Amino acid sequence: SYRWAPLQGDPDVPDGAGGLYLRPRDMAKLGQVMLQGGRWKGEEVLPADWVRRSVSPQITVPRRGSFRAYGYQWKLGLLGGHEAYWAAGWGGQYVVVFPDLDLVCVQTAGRYRGEHVPLDFEEILQAYVLPAATRN
Repeated sequence: SYRWAPLQGDPDVPDGAGGLYLRPRDMAKLGQVMLQGGRWKGEEVLPADWVRRSVSPQITVPRRGSFRAYGYQWKLGLLGGHEAYWAAGWGGQYVVVFPDLDLVCVQTAGRYRGEHVPLDFEEILQAYVLPAATRN
């Protein structure tokens, strides 16, 4: 389930810059659709070519940590030595896709005013999630 908050000042227009509210399971479904090339439960819900383009470099950026380029609103780069793409939302919301691991991860948070957190999402992925996903 989701909802779009209205744009401030115009209740008939959704706030596309920060007003989408998703449950973690729905965030994971979005990542899974992207991982599966636009398919959900065997049915195409997004054109495969559009999915491919949206997670391909459209704009490169000077290297800042793991982040190297933007697709269509997806950040692209290396996380823990694995190619990944991720959508980042305000306050610490992330949908992260690791195609080579066939893995989708989500994180929700409430870091809206720069509050200190003991570990950021990249540190959590590298310290806990990726070792568990690649353990034989």
